[in-house]
Amino acid sequence: MQTNHRGRSVIELLICLLVISILLTKGISSYTAMQKRQQLIGAAQTSYFFLQQARSESIRDNAAIYVDIHATGAACLGLSEQPGCQCNIANSCLVNQQQQVLDYAEYPSVNIASVSFGNPPQSRFLPPRGMATGFAGSLQFTNGEHTLKVILSNIGRVRICTTTPPFSPFKSC
Repeated sequence: MQTNHRGRSVIELLICLLVISILLTKGISSYTAMQKRQQLIGAAQTSYFFLQQARSESIRDNAAIYVDIHATGAACLGLSEQPGCQCNIANSCLVNQQQQVLDYAEYPSVNIASVSFGNPPQSRFLPPRGMATGFAGSLQFTNGEHTLKVILSNIGRVRICTTTPPFSPFKSC
């Protein structure tokens, strides 16, 4: 009596493992690139909303609100009612007795490439319309592949654009 054994050969298993390893390698590199891109978008959008918050605070409280920018070392932004807050020092940046700090440590693959807010890097929103007259500028973020720019105009308008080839949803600067 002859039995017919059906199974897989070692060569078939090796080919299958090779295909799976190629797919995993491509998937991991794509995932890493997507994660870096999402961190870049997150840093730019968080900065956008932080500047919008400063403008809203100025209009609501009918007071000048300062945005202090620290782009070197532990990069951060701080809002305060007085100029010169140190966002890396606890309780230095206060608005209505609450600390207002944006820490970029959450975005490890993102660097601040340039800051064009003057010396010291600072902006200011003035009541009653939350304008930044004389304190306009931009923050430029990069992840090595893409670059996003957060621009603050003199009239207090904040926008995000890209200086690298456009990618959704951002247009070229």
